[in-house]
Amino acid sequence: MKVKISGIEIIELSISSLPNFNVLRLIELNNQLVQAWLNSSKKPKGLPITLLREYYISLLLIKDDQNPYLGTFDVSPSPIYLYSWIRD
Repeated sequence: MKVKISGIEIIELSISSLPNFNVLRLIELNNQLVQAWLNSSKKPKGLPITLLREYYISLLLIKDDQNPYLGTFDVSPSPIYLYSWIRD
């Protein structure tokens, strides 16, 4: 299934399951859950409104780098980072 949303194309791949034909609803639900998570976060005192968007983006990047099962963090979000025993 292929859906186009404001210049962004989304392709769904279903293996051993039926495709979800309501992709737009899934995107909307994801946006609501992300917004609720961001709204529940603590905001630093004295943070100007102009920097609030950057603060939220940094929270999302940190959450994206965290392992949901172990709670650990990746050394780098880039897979090309590789491991170096001297540095790491």
